[in-house]
Amino acid sequence: MARGRFTKDGWRRVLDQVGEGTITAKVTVDQVYAQDQHENPRYRHNDGSMKFVTGPLLKGSRRWLSAVARNILTTDPKEIFRRIAEEFADDVEAATPTDDGILDKSAHPQVLERGGVVYDRPPKMHRLSEAEIREATRDES
Repeated sequence: MARGRFTKDGWRRVLDQVGEGTITAKVTVDQVYAQDQHENPRYRHNDGSMKFVTGPLLKGSRRWLSAVARNILTTDPKEIFRRIAEEFADDVEAATPTDDGILDKSAHPQVLERGGVVYDRPPKMHRLSEAEIREATRDES
């Protein structure tokens, strides 16, 4: 495979094969207390860490960009980004504090194309209601 700059013909080939528009892989951790756990440096956890989304994003970004570059002409972009979203979710779950057994199961991978959802795997743990949080907190006491 030739290395170097993409030619105008190369870009036209990409546009012909994959089209134009935006596609995004994303992962959210949707629990009421997730943002506080992610941002607060005062919390001490048995395992996992703060910045459990940001850390895996920064660590994986080059790998995922390379995966897109390697596969864009041979694989449906939605499939490439689905794989990236799932890998990102796995990395987030591995980095998330497991103290309560809930947050580390709450990664929600999605792929959006031109703003519309084209892949959406629910998290392993649903977003807890206030009552469920109170019950979980009561069980820990």
